[in-house]
Amino acid sequence: MRWAARAIELARKLDDQETLTHALTNIGSARLLGGDQGGRVELEQGFQVAVAAGLEDHAARALVNLASFDIEFRDYRHARGDVDRALVFTVQHDLAGNAQYMLGMRARLRLDLGDWVGAEQDARAALAELEQRRQGPRAVDALVALGLLQARRGDPDADGTLEEAAARALPTGELQWIGLVAAARAEHAWLHGALDRTATEAATGFELAVRARHPWFAGELACWLWR
Repeated sequence: MRWAARAIELARKLDDQETLTHALTNIGSARLLGGDQGGRVELEQGFQVAVAAGLEDHAARALVNLASFDIEFRDYRHARGDVDRALVFTVQHDLAGNAQYMLGMRARLRLDLGDWVGAEQDARAALAELEQRRQGPRAVDALVALGLLQARRGDPDADGTLEEAAARALPTGELQWIGLVAAARAEHAWLHGALDRTATEAATGFELAVRARHPWFAGELACWLWR
């Protein structure tokens, strides 16, 4: 946050709109991660600066971050509107990677809210579009949403779906992916009565979540460890 504030000051002096939007998005994201809803203001500012300057990738980054934080921190007051807004923008500007990532995020949101049909539609749509470019973690959200649906329905395909999610998440070393997959695989194990494996899967991300002081991932994984 300190460096982003310095970057904003310099960018305004130098009329550097690209640095300005990037720094606004960074500081807004950091504030939201710290539980400060005021970060929404900087993310909105970052989006507006980027749009005015014709910087579509930066504009999408601000919207995608905003929607992602809503879902990660269960802010259902804003989540649906922010996800749909990000999805519309990324589709309109042919930002396919971000659009498919948002479809995966919306699948998670719909699953959280009990819309299993909508969640499966979004997850499968995201994975179909990503079929030719499923490198890295962008498919993780859709894979987790689909894998959890399969696990809860007793579908044997859940094993393979969540295994693929893990293969894409674990090499990143990043909590946003690892925590998500660890919780999903812990639930899958629990649904099968495999309590030792439930603990093992939850432990995969628990210490990382505690170090990051992430209340939702730490809490969810602690719950699986307790169970």
